[in-house]
Amino acid sequence: AHSPHLHPKHLNPSMKKTLLFFLCLILYGTSAVAQTAESKIQALFILKFVENVSWPQDRKDIVIGVVGKSETLTELEGRLKIKNPNGIVIKKITASEASTCDAIYIPSSEDKVIGTITSSINEKSVLVITESDYSRKGSGISFIEEAGRMNFIVNKDAIEAKGMKVS
Repeated sequence: AHSPHLHPKHLNPSMKKTLLFFLCLILYGTSAVAQTAESKIQALFILKFVENVSWPQDRKDIVIGVVGKSETLTELEGRLKIKNPNGIVIKKITASEASTCDAIYIPSSEDKVIGTITSSINEKSVLVITESDYSRKGSGISFIEEAGRMNFIVNKDAIEAKGMKVS
C-alpha cells in the first residue's frame, strides 16, 4: 500500500517545486557525468589514433587542433599534462586554422564547419577526427554509437588519400 503522505496531490506547491528541482538536478548530474565519461574516452582514442598514424614527412611535434570549445579539449589537455612522451601539442582552433595542424577534432557542436575544414585542408596531410559520422564527407575517423556504446569508423581511403598510413 502507498503512503498517502507521498502522493503528489498531498504535497504543497513549494514541496512540488523543491522535488522537481532535485529531480532535475539528479537528471542533469547524470547527463554531465555521462558527458564527462564520453569526453575522457574520446580523448584517449584521439591520442591513440594519432599515435597509430604515420605522416608522409616525419613530425617532431604533432599538433592536434580542437575546433571550438568542448570537454574533449579539456580532457586532452589534462591527459597531456600528466604524460606526453611524444611531444603532442593541443590547441583550440577555428575552422580557418585547420591547415596549421597535423590532426583536428571536430566536436558535434561544430558540425557546421566540416565542409569549410575539408576544403581548406584539401590535399594536406591532416587527420580529420569527428564526433559525428562524417566518414563519407572526408573525415578520417568518426565516432559513432552502436548499441549504446561508443565506437568509431576508420575511413582508410580518406586517410591514405592524404598520404598518411594507419598502422
